[in-house]
Amino acid sequence: MIEQRIYRPSKSPWSSPLHVVPKKNGAFRVCGDYRRLNSFTTPDRYPIPRVKEFTHQLSDKTIFSTIDLN
Repeated sequence: MIEQRIYRPSKSPWSSPLHVVPKKNGAFRVCGDYRRLNSFTTPDRYPIPRVKEFTHQLSDKTIFSTIDLN
């Protein structure tokens, strides 16, 4: 895959190891191991709520929305 220029090696401290795993149908799945990278990131201060929580919060609200696609 390196010769085909699909990916290239990296020595960056922010890189994560990739593993190419064959699927049952013969295709390949690229899997990343982001555990080391996750240890350097900080969680969102205000994470996006789950849909169920969000719809519960809006259940007694009236929402007006417009969008201009021009």
